[in-house]
Amino acid sequence: MLGKLLKYEMKSQGKSLFLFWMAILGLGLLIRIFSMLEEVMPVFQYLTPISIFTFGIAIVLSLVYCFFLAIKNYYKKVLREEGYLTNTLPVNKSSIILSFLITDVLALIVTVAFSFLGFFIAFGTASEEAKSMWSAFSISLEQEFDMSIETIRCILVGVMLVGYVNTISLFYAAMTVGHSFSQNKISSSIGVGVAFYMGFQFLNVIEMIVIFLKNKMDFTNALATNQVPYELIGIILIEAFMVSIISMITTYTFANYFLNRKLNLE
Repeated sequence: MLGKLLKYEMKSQGKSLFLFWMAILGLGLLIRIFSMLEEVMPVFQYLTPISIFTFGIAIVLSLVYCFFLAIKNYYKKVLREEGYLTNTLPVNKSSIILSFLITDVLALIVTVAFSFLGFFIAFGTASEEAKSMWSAFSISLEQEFDMSIETIRCILVGVMLVGYVNTISLFYAAMTVGHSFSQNKISSSIGVGVAFYMGFQFLNVIEMIVIFLKNKMDFTNALATNQVPYELIGIILIEAFMVSIISMITTYTFANYFLNRKLNLE
């Protein structure tokens, strides 16, 4: 049943994001054409920057809409009128939440992939100078963190994906808990969301203090100067990753519990 839910949600989100994906590819192609015509017709020297700017805006809007769509679909299909149908499906509530989260992540990955493809269409491969700069930067990162650039990439991608899922899961939990109240559901959802956010931020601060104390460093000085010792960045990222995992599991559990026991669709 989870597979059917995923198929339905992916098709729904794909239809909503299709125009953004095509716009990114189309603008990428337009940039390439304008760049080729610059030498023939000087007017394209002015059109190329405009098309590049529009291309960048299209990517940003597609990513923002991807996030907005994730929240809107859950609210509309689980907590509003359609929720009566969704919540009577012969499937666990945890599977319903999971289907939305998986679809949200896949939609983000596909949108990012189209963005990279559009960038490749527009500008082609990187120049030798850019490749040389990236190589030097990669070597510097490998030396500082004592790990391969591939490992660093995987960690960064993992952190970003977990952070994205964690944020969406927080919204899901806040809306679900808020809709367990008989009145003021929207304001209750906002209040619950703020409470979740503040709680996890407090956990992050505690984690930072523990790291600084264990390494015998002055946390208050770092807080006042807004500077974190470079040698602690790796440890802080790992700990923040763990806090995000805890946050994601907690909010998922809350959403599942309230969807099962406390949801009020009146």
